[in-house]
Amino acid sequence: MELLADSANALAAAEALLARARGNLAARVTRSGSIDSARLDAEQLAAHGLAWMATYVAALRQLRGWAVRLDEADELGEAQRQLAVAADALAEDEDVARFLMG
Repeated sequence: MELLADSANALAAAEALLARARGNLAARVTRSGSIDSARLDAEQLAAHGLAWMATYVAALRQLRGWAVRLDEADELGEAQRQLAVAADALAEDEDVARFLMG
């Protein structure tokens, strides 16, 4: 099913973006391999954005799993398809990605 393939691609892209954001933040808030509290305090907005992004990716992962289970049970209806399509669109939105990556 195209929707499930598209959602797998969107999730992979979102997870890659999250990994990149996590690495970027880590580079900005660590010193000698440990989190520097003063740097973390200075980067609170970025840390909050990373937490939001991680939550969003977890929601996408769960939504995709739900859609896969419904499809396997032959119960994936139009309403559920539309929810998955909307989530995929947000995951692939380049403006959202640019905003989150600064």
